Amino acid sequence: MTTSIDPLSWWAERPQVEFYQGDIITDLPFWTLTSDLRFLQKRTIATKDEGPLDVSVESTSPHLDKSDFFHFLGRGKFAPGIMLTHDCEFDNKKNKSVRAQIARLGDIDDLNAEERTKVMNQRSYSKLVLPNVPILNKTLYVDFRIQITLDTRLLMSKPKVASLSDYGRGRLRVGLIYYYLRKEPPPDFVS
Repeated sequence: MTTSIDPLSWWAERPQVEFYQGDIITDLPFWTLTSDLRFLQKRTIATKDEGPLDVSVESTSPHLDKSDFFHFLGRGKFAPGIMLTHDCEFDNKKNKSVRAQIARLGDIDDLNAEERTKVMNQRSYSKLVLPNVPILNKTLYVDFRIQITLDTRLLMSKPKVASLSDYGRGRLRVGLIYYYLRKEPPPDFVS
């Protein structure tokens, strides 16, 4: 199974120094809520040896902090991701925190044969194939259904292994459009 274009044309020679739409970043925390939304409340308990200890306990309702945020229970997994946020969001904000949208990447070999063929032939709205990702040396796919927002301060501490080329960024943008608008890909978008 191959895509319609040389896999090397998808990738820049080396990862971009600054944040860049199409950056591949590893070890990112992706999460999902529990199916029966469970809230958490902070409490301080007394301990014999350590003194007061802050803990979180489950609650049936949200407890807002000073900024009107609440905590909840979720499940998480570390995985590679791809930067969806456009570069211009980071321009002139080098010393400021910026929130960036990231989509999870999955290993193409983890899909069943039917889904893998569909993704490799670029016939999936929710998944975009990324051939032969540098450093990781495997074909991955973007899962547009799993997106998170992370602060760039966290992203700076994670390994950036590759950046898409202009061609690859174009394919990413087309994939995003097809995912959100559900338009049929043009004939030249397939292998």
